[in-house]
Amino acid sequence: CEWRDAKGRLCGEVDVAVLAHDAAGQGDSAFVVAVVEMKSGWFELPYALRLQHSLKLEEAVVGNTMFLCSGQRRLKLASCVQTFVATLIPPNRFVIGLEPELLKAICKHLFAGNSQGPAGLDVDDLSACSQLHGALRSDPAWRQRLSMSSAALLADPSLRARVLVLGGVPEAHGMARSLANFALRCCGKI
Repeated sequence: CEWRDAKGRLCGEVDVAVLAHDAAGQGDSAFVVAVVEMKSGWFELPYALRLQHSLKLEEAVVGNTMFLCSGQRRLKLASCVQTFVATLIPPNRFVIGLEPELLKAICKHLFAGNSQGPAGLDVDDLSACSQLHGALRSDPAWRQRLSMSSAALLADPSLRARVLVLGGVPEAHGMARSLANFALRCCGKI
């Protein structure tokens, strides 16, 4: 599914949209009750769950400025669409992963150099690292994204219930069914 604005311009994508039908279940009664964002990185989970689709969902539910579409079809939305995040933590030892934009910001400080030679952040200087940490957390562009760690996300029972760790689902169809059942169960639809 895709997010499109009133002019039909692409504004983002949704990995999984969970549809339900009204009690009659007749005609074109399907509506979106949940969206599921897939993330491969541990540190991407809080942003994906709390922020990634929230503004678009608010706009789509209250007005005519944002729409969730499947092909050329605009999908109807429930009055309160739940957001979930899913990840697949593999059995092998992959890197945990960091949000790409945050990685760029950190690397900019780590490898800031000039023509006279490297002059980046000394990772052994805990004071300098602490200053960078504080600067990133106070930067308006990062404040919301860094307000919750992945560990804090999983420590909060209401948020933890909206995180699905996938595994043991070999084919894509089985994974899609697992995601849909998870979201519908959490929304109280099944």
